Amino acid sequence: MKKLLMTVLALFLVLPILPSKAAGFTDVGMYEDEISWLVERGVINGYPDGTFRPEEPINRLNAIQLILRDIGFTELQIENYEAKDPGFADLSEGMYGYQEALIAHSLGFISGNTNENGELVFNAGAPINRSQIAKVLKNAYVIQAGGMGDPVTFKDTENLGPELRGNVATLALAEITTGYEDGTFRPFESTSRQHFAVFLKRTFDYIDQPLVKTQVHFLADDAGNAAVIEFNDGSTALIDAGLNAAELEKQLADLELERIDTFIATELSGETLQGITRDLFEKYDVQRAVDASDETGTGYTELLEELDIDRVAAVYDEPIAGDNKTANLFVKHMQDNMMVLRLGTGMTSVMFANSATSEMYDEAADFYFPFDIMQASRKVRVSDGVLNEIDPAHAILPSNHPFEFYRHLNRNGVYVYSPQDQYITTLSITDGYYFFEQPPLNEFE
Repeated sequence: MKKLLMTVLALFLVLPILPSKAAGFTDVGMYEDEISWLVERGVINGYPDGTFRPEEPINRLNAIQLILRDIGFTELQIENYEAKDPGFADLSEGMYGYQEALIAHSLGFISGNTNENGELVFNAGAPINRSQIAKVLKNAYVIQAGGMGDPVTFKDTENLGPELRGNVATLALAEITTGYEDGTFRPFESTSRQHFAVFLKRTFDYIDQPLVKTQVHFLADDAGNAAVIEFNDGSTALIDAGLNAAELEKQLADLELERIDTFIATELSGETLQGITRDLFEKYDVQRAVDASDETGTGYTELLEELDIDRVAAVYDEPIAGDNKTANLFVKHMQDNMMVLRLGTGMTSVMFANSATSEMYDEAADFYFPFDIMQASRKVRVSDGVLNEIDPAHAILPSNHPFEFYRHLNRNGVYVYSPQDQYITTLSITDGYYFFEQPPLNEFE
């Protein structure tokens, strides 16, 4: 299974020190452009005495604190985050930095170290070395530089373990690090403030300054099938409406939506159309409705005609909603008036399979590329073999899911979310990077 991908990516690094002028540092002789750029943006600051102290090391806790805030965690989210205690002998619940270490460990950014007594420790105040910062940056910002060229090695990384060597090589392929002039990387040397600043600036450059571009809100409905997509261009799509009208309106109001451009029915049934009303279409100025059925004369189709809403027939593998640049929603399967949808955003793919049958799942496994996120069907339980072919990192479960279904996903290493248990579950996506605003329900050992 793929590892958890979680990131939003506005790189705003704020150190706990007073600001200085960008060009006013008395002790900066190298990387002046990178440091000045970060200062001008209000990203990094100097000390009150006018120095930057470029050679001073960044400690492990400070690095984690800064990166967690960079990837979108607010103070409240950090405070309320729940996960399995990592078991650090030197950092227990209630201590300063515990929550940040807990989150970073649960998301795979850090793993801790073993001390001379065989205990797992975090070493919050210890400097973070260059090989460790390579691991943290690669995992935190989901840097995927594979396929860009031949693996990069330095004189002193050839004999490192495969994981450490791979982390450094990834950063080198992405040109986040170039090493030293003598051909070394110096993996066990402390990461200095100037190098930490340079790494962040280059990471920013590599990911092309992404901002949150698309958000998917999985709604907490009884059938487990409704979702709202907000695209980067401001357009909005509502997929199914399996809530009663009052509850649907409440959740849409909580999202502070002003309009819904497109309504999409993956199946014309009472379960997916429960919340459809004249008031909904009129309040949110719905302009288009998409489905894969030829049915006419039903209350739903009659309402569309009365309100002069354009009814669009879904076409396989053609976009039915999106901004045409950063994200589009496609029909990936149609059978008996039901649809499986795929939201594609750069390197990230979301499968909306709430109406899928076993046959539709089988075809998804045979012909489609893997999906990062799968909204599971309320009709069938996907088999282990098909699940491994689809290979999701995350799954959105329908409400009232059997516990065995949860265990089935958990056994396969899939992070599970259930909007019925978590209320609105929000997924934020950039070009290939994504994160959930809620923690998963499961905890892996």
